[in-house]
Amino acid sequence: MRAQTRQVCEAVKVCLTYVGADFSDLVRVETYTNDVEAHLKNWDVRMEYFTEEPPTHSLLGISRFAHPEVLVELEVEAVLETDRLRLP
Repeated sequence: MRAQTRQVCEAVKVCLTYVGADFSDLVRVETYTNDVEAHLKNWDVRMEYFTEEPPTHSLLGISRFAHPEVLVELEVEAVLETDRLRLP
């Protein structure tokens, strides 16, 4: 769980950076996990990325993911000024 949480946060970081955003631009985060208790025990990993005022967050426990090795998934929404937006 710890490694996957870090990997997912790093993937979000790459996507945000690609468009000129960062974690402070997030306004909504939804976390899906099939082990809520294990995820909560590793909350400190998540907080390494959300160092400023954290966005609205929902933690959803699900029975399973399509791929059995997946433990956690993040869905995020960011808002940033047009002049900061970088498009390829």
